[in-house]
This record gives sequence, C-alpha cells and structure tokens, in this order.
Amino acid sequence: MRGMNIMSRWIQLALIAGLYLGLSGIALSKGVATPLVSVNGYTITDHDIERVIVSSTLADQYPTLDEKTQAALRGSVLMRLVNLQLLYLEAVEQKLDQDPIFITDRDSFIKGMTYKIYMDQLRASIKIPDSVMNDLFSRLKGNSEALDAAVAQYRAQQYKLVRSLALKKIREQVNLAVHEERVTPAITAETILAEADNYLLRFSDLGLNFKNADDFHAANVEERLYQRLEIDLINLVSRDIMDGMERRMSHFYRERLPAMLILKKENEWAPDRAAARAYFEQHRELGFVPEQRMISQIVLNSREKAEAVRKRVLAGESFFRMAQLHSIDPYGRKKAGQMGWLKRGTAMPAIEKALENMNEEEISEIAETDRGFHLILLQGIKPSIQHEYEEVYDRVRQAIVDENLPPFVRSLQHKYKIEFTDPVAEIPVKLP
Repeated sequence: MRGMNIMSRWIQLALIAGLYLGLSGIALSKGVATPLVSVNGYTITDHDIERVIVSSTLADQYPTLDEKTQAALRGSVLMRLVNLQLLYLEAVEQKLDQDPIFITDRDSFIKGMTYKIYMDQLRASIKIPDSVMNDLFSRLKGNSEALDAAVAQYRAQQYKLVRSLALKKIREQVNLAVHEERVTPAITAETILAEADNYLLRFSDLGLNFKNADDFHAANVEERLYQRLEIDLINLVSRDIMDGMERRMSHFYRERLPAMLILKKENEWAPDRAAARAYFEQHRELGFVPEQRMISQIVLNSREKAEAVRKRVLAGESFFRMAQLHSIDPYGRKKAGQMGWLKRGTAMPAIEKALENMNEEEISEIAETDRGFHLILLQGIKPSIQHEYEEVYDRVRQAIVDENLPPFVRSLQHKYKIEFTDPVAEIPVKLP
C-alpha cells in the first residue's frame, strides 16, 4: 500500500522537479554523463535524472526502494523529461516566447537574478579580519557551535553595512531622486515616484491597486517603492553581470514556456466556467470525498504472536507502545503504528474487510496479508462528502487537463524526433 503511494507521488513530482534541472546546485555522481535520449537534438542524460531524484522531497526514500521500483521511477522521470522537452519545443513553435506576458516575466526574471548575483557577490566579498577571528577563538574556545553562531552574526552585520553603503553609492552614482511626498491618496498610475539618469519609476510599476481611498496605506506604498528601487538600482549599474546567467536563462525558458503552453491548452479545453460545469455534471465523482478512517496498526510475523499482542492490548497495555516494540513494519514501528487517514477502499482487501464493521477506538480481529498478521486500531472516521461544482472548480479544471494532456503530448511525440541513445532506456511508459 505504501509502495504504491510512493510511486504515485514520485510520478506526480517527476515533471515538476524536472522544471528545475540544474538550479539546485546539488552535486552529482562523478564521471561523464551518459546520454539516454535525444529530443530534436536536445540530449537528456543520466545526470539529469539524478538531479530530479536528489532534489525531490522523496529523495531520502529512494535508496530504501527495491531495485525494480527504482528502475520504474527512473523510467518515469526520463519520460517526463522527454515530454517536458516536447512541450518546450511546441511552445517555441507556437511563438509563446514572443508573447507579451512571457517577455514581462522574462525581464522580471533577469532583474531578479541580476539582483541575486550582485548580492551574492557582495556577501562573498566580506572577509573576517584575523584580529576578529583571534578574538572569537579566544572568547569561545572549545565551543564550536557558539563560534559558528558568532561568525554568522558578524557576517550578517557586515553584510547589512556593506549593502547599505553600496546602495548609497549607487544612488549617488545615478543621481537618484525619490518623491515620497507624492505618496498620497491622490496618487495615479502615472505619478512619478523616483527618477534618475535614464530611469523613471511610476506608481503603476509597483503593481499595487487600490479600489478606494480606504485601501490606501502610504507605508505599504513606500515599502514596495524601496523594494523595487533596490532591485532597479542594482540592475542599472550591473548590466555586465553574466556569471551563470546564460544557464539560468535557459532553465527559465524551459520552465516557463511549457507552463504557458499548458495554460493555453487548458483555456482551449475548458474555455469558460460553463464548459467546466458541463464536465463536472458528467463526472460528479470529482466532488466526492469517500469516507476516511484514521488507523494505527501492528504487524506481526505469525498468528500466534498477533494473538498474544492482541490479548495484551485488550488487557490494557498501550497499542502504540506494542507497535514500537513488536511491529515488523519499519515505518509503522517508527511512527508507533500510526498510519494516518486512509480512504475507504484503498487498503488491502483483508484490512478493508477487518475495518468494515468496526467502531471508533475498537481493535480488529487479526487480518492476514502477504506482509504479515495485522492488528488494526480504528481511531476516527470522517464521513463521505459530495461537494458541488463551485466547491471543486479548480479540481474540475485540473481533471480536464489530466484527461486532455496525455493525448496532446502523444501527438507531440509523433511530431518531433525522439532517439534513444541507450537501448535500455527505450521502455514504453504511459503518461498518467
């Protein structure tokens, strides 16, 4: 049951994780990357798959999976990276990289990355004088944690000072003038709040909107003003910052363009709320939440042991303590037997049967599965719910995408050239 849940979560995360290839800075296995597949000349390697795996929230569980499950997961990740590249190629084909929304997002990304790189360089420039380090060593001798904390505090203080001085120097360099006096309820979109050499910042640039005068707060406007100014000023004097920018821009394109294509297709598949409502009426199960039961379990390797443990629990000993001491399920033992909320119909048949007529706080009879002999404690029940359309609108749109995206991606698999360079990698994997 847990194995299938892990597989499902991996499948859901694979494509998303692939959007961030290379941005995590995680160290990969040493050695030359092995090409696995080429999509219109773009090569996906074993290192790409590893990046997805090690940057996933499930990375810690991966080594505990059996070899067959690991191979299946690697295959799923590979196919999703292929499909991600197909979506990117189609987005470029449809000229989404020329869309005004994309251009705005791209420019904002460049500004943000330029600011980050500048600040990273500023932090890296901070050096701790030998006299300061000697003083810290002397005062905190033998206490490594306190020394690390003191060094971090010193660096933070110095960074705050260096950052303030750098911004002051830039303001003087570009002849910046800030007009705080114009931040009033009478402000308009065209009101100029700051100006410098070849630079104007209008209120509309802050992305703030007020429905009426009661919504206006000068402090909020000024906070957003100085946040925007800090980023813009650094961009004014740092146009030559290119360290890593080309690689970062490539990843931005490969993340943003597929997302825009999927959104465009979503609007075609469900153009309005009426279309989504019609889909819901044909798939009302999208609003159905089945009964859920909170359970804990103890798994033993023989019926005799299960009977003995059951008698001890019924006599008053703690079910959770028994799970910690005697359960053969590593996960259950670590969690004191607590398995959380389980939807009706998702457990193994023997466990479903044991739960069928139980009441809260009851302990089941012994349920035998291929994993052992189970004792189940039913801790709580959430009754089933049937939600109406307005309550599950987002879920309905997602279901429409889930239904239409696979055939769309398969059409792209025929449109663009896919070549597996490693015969072992050429495994047919269906896109869920």
